[in-house]
Amino acid sequence: MSGLFNENHPKEHCIKCNVENCTYHNSQNDTCDAEKISVGGHDACSCRETCCNTFQAKM
Repeated sequence: MSGLFNENHPKEHCIKCNVENCTYHNSQNDTCDAEKISVGGHDACSCRETCCNTFQAKM
């Protein structure tokens, strides 16, 4: 389960992220600071066809 959100240890694993204009982006270590994430792309056949539904643009 490496790299996945774990209900028992939510901060044990991290999600790498380089989307600098997202509210949840941690620029110190290029990770996502969202408590939980949602990934979309119902009919995806490759990673390019997925998206982060948790994304929130920085103001």
